[in-house]
Amino acid sequence: MTHGSSSPPFTTDSNSLGSAWGTSIRSSQWRRSGVGFKVFGHIPKKIQAKRKTLHSLFLQDTDGRHGAEINRLRKDLNDLLDSEEIFWNQRSRVQWLKEGDRNTKFFHHRASKRKKKYTILGIKDENGTWCDTNETIAGAAIQYFKDIYTSSQPSCFNDVIGAIPSRVTNEMNEELIKEFTKDEVLTALKQMHPTKAPGPDGMSAVFFQKYWDIVGASVSNMAFNVLNSHISIADINKTNIALVPKKSSPTKMAEFRPISLSNVIYKIIAKVLSNRLKAVLPQIITENQSAFLSERLITDNILVAFEIMHYLNNKREGKESFMAVKLDMSKAFDRVEWGFIEAVMEKLGFHERWIGLIMHCITTVTYSILINGTTYGCISPTRGLRQGDPLSPYLFILCAEGLSSLFNRATRTRELSGISICHGSPQVSHLFFADDSLLFCRASSQECHKLTEILSRYEAASGQKINTDKSFVFFSLNTTQETKNEVLDILGPMQDSRHSKYLGLPSIIGKSKNEVFVELKEKVGRKLSGWKEKMLSMGGKEVLINAVA
Repeated sequence: MTHGSSSPPFTTDSNSLGSAWGTSIRSSQWRRSGVGFKVFGHIPKKIQAKRKTLHSLFLQDTDGRHGAEINRLRKDLNDLLDSEEIFWNQRSRVQWLKEGDRNTKFFHHRASKRKKKYTILGIKDENGTWCDTNETIAGAAIQYFKDIYTSSQPSCFNDVIGAIPSRVTNEMNEELIKEFTKDEVLTALKQMHPTKAPGPDGMSAVFFQKYWDIVGASVSNMAFNVLNSHISIADINKTNIALVPKKSSPTKMAEFRPISLSNVIYKIIAKVLSNRLKAVLPQIITENQSAFLSERLITDNILVAFEIMHYLNNKREGKESFMAVKLDMSKAFDRVEWGFIEAVMEKLGFHERWIGLIMHCITTVTYSILINGTTYGCISPTRGLRQGDPLSPYLFILCAEGLSSLFNRATRTRELSGISICHGSPQVSHLFFADDSLLFCRASSQECHKLTEILSRYEAASGQKINTDKSFVFFSLNTTQETKNEVLDILGPMQDSRHSKYLGLPSIIGKSKNEVFVELKEKVGRKLSGWKEKMLSMGGKEVLINAVA
């Protein structure tokens, strides 16, 4: 039987740090249990009492003798209203609207709606049995994630690794492994959102940011023990998995997105490492990848992809026909094999000390599952990258560099033909943005076989799995039906679609603009619908207009 923690996890928030409890940290008199209720539980009653007292004093103050007392009560009331708004703002997780315009009712509504959305009433386990208690839901979730995070024990790294050139220079390695400093730790902390959901220790980044003058030395020393002295990080590398529904009314675990909630201390360490790593990645990662790299934008991929798709959509003549394949990677981050990450970093030329630090961060993690506010189980994974870990995006594009190198090598040896949209333009064989992959080649059985061979090698080495049911193929207009059928037989059950999206935007905009943009129009309409007129203040409505526009 799966057991959960006996009580909801302790948490701090920005509101508590402005209270008497927040100040009491200086004398170390604070206690974990019951803090949230003691600080916030009576705010609505206090507001009501202050308003009643203020109203009574107004009625009595016929000669102005109570002016000072009225001003003091007004200030106290405003402070309580500010505290209430901050409290509900944090729980609403609304990022586009900040506190300060008295939108407490709106924040309260969003927090309630958010709680309802994320409450799991029941799911089917892997055998199709309906689970409707926290314990049985947790049991199904634990088994599901144990399967996802268990390594497939790949043994054919060399097929992929052999295509990757060494690009990390001695100068890069020197910058990566030099001694870490307190300034780097503080910079990493400042880059963190102050009130994101906390990890198992219940502490949000705002606590450390506000009291850095007190806790800074201890936090830095703990980070240096890991970064400079290579002490084990396992004790603080515990992570809660929050389940975010991908669709309304999900009924199985595959319809939830796992978001990792790690301790702030771990995230500081990971952020320090990722800050160093991202400084050298633009010189290591090929130009076919645009995600998470400085001076490379998502619009770069969108514009190039749009031009190529426009070329395919207008290619009506010629013996050679071409195609674009949009891949859907199933559980892309969760399936990454740790051994593959290590092998890629070694081949690229990273220093063994740097590789050791990275591998220590990702291999010492343990997971517990959050079900309706209670934690269950303890999973020790053998593969996977955490969604929410500062290191994960950069490690994922390092893995994707293996696939990119395979395509570049096949293009150089002319086993695959990229698409050149005009005379003198470069051939483009693929565009990657994290796990969004768009491939281009000649629509022929020969190149299609090579394409599937490359993808199979990458899947076997990296742990990635292509979901062919959700992948799309787009053919140039001069492609015969016979060729299309031949290609689709080789690729598997992919859809031949001219209306698939790439990075959230339509690949082709034809004559019917209404058909293409109707979804965008509906989204904006839903956002503005009703204006939340009974909840948003005038200031909030102004912010909403700017956020949507």
